[in-house]
Amino acid sequence: MPVRGLTRLRRHQFTLQSAFGTPEAATKAYLFSGVPEVELNWTDPEVDAGSLVEVAAPHREAPDLTAPLDIPQLRYNYVPKLLSGFFGGQIAPTGAGTAQTWTQTPASVAPLDDLDGHTYEFGDDVEEDWFQLNDGVLESFEVTIPVGLGACTGSASWRFGSVNSTGSTDSPVVGTVPTELAPDANETVLYG
Repeated sequence: MPVRGLTRLRRHQFTLQSAFGTPEAATKAYLFSGVPEVELNWTDPEVDAGSLVEVAAPHREAPDLTAPLDIPQLRYNYVPKLLSGFFGGQIAPTGAGTAQTWTQTPASVAPLDDLDGHTYEFGDDVEEDWFQLNDGVLESFEVTIPVGLGACTGSASWRFGSVNSTGSTDSPVVGTVPTELAPDANETVLYG
């Protein structure tokens, strides 16, 4: 598991999944901060077995897989990911190259748009220790526009349905170390 406090070489990589239950390799690295919270919910049963020693093996409940992430500089190209994760709808851009337009018109009455599942890959400088969280949706996000028209910031709270780990000690190692993508440090920053 990546160690909290060692932030220097962390990577946050996402992609839109073509379908729920189908993890896919990340296609873009983001300049976020934070770490995923992977709670597998191992539970020791309370049993009366006439012994002081544990006699019943623990079992797993539904895992709690979240990623509370901060966005120190909200980039223009991050907005479609946030809207897709929150509203769904499998929106694709129009236009070519860097001149793309994303039109998000979420349904407000039934039938609502289908949720968009996302794959999130997180790792740090320990190359064999990565998480791949799958079937992610955005529970909440917030955009902060500072007084004085500075750079916008934000936060995003993701929830996931499953997790793979290449360096796990709590469950079998699943998956391979993903390709590390380089974030674009020169993307357009949104200003208030």
